[in-house]
Amino acid sequence: MIRSVAAHPDAARMMREFVSGVILGRFVGTVAPDRPDERAALCATQILGLGMVRYVLRLEPLASADHPAVVAAIAPTIQRYLTGSLDG
Repeated sequence: MIRSVAAHPDAARMMREFVSGVILGRFVGTVAPDRPDERAALCATQILGLGMVRYVLRLEPLASADHPAVVAAIAPTIQRYLTGSLDG
């Protein structure tokens, strides 16, 4: 799915709806202190970028890293996007 979104507008729309409605939309609004749409979009950059680099490009050492290591590396960024200051 990640590969096809760049070339197919319908795939991009489906991915956008899935990420915003299913993955992020259900919880960002409950934890975000403000600007939930912006926070959800920022989280999406990390999640989709991670998926692209890890599973499509298979860029090492990320591609073979164990899940706890990956979570530990990106969790602080996701947490900041969800609840931290976005004003710099």
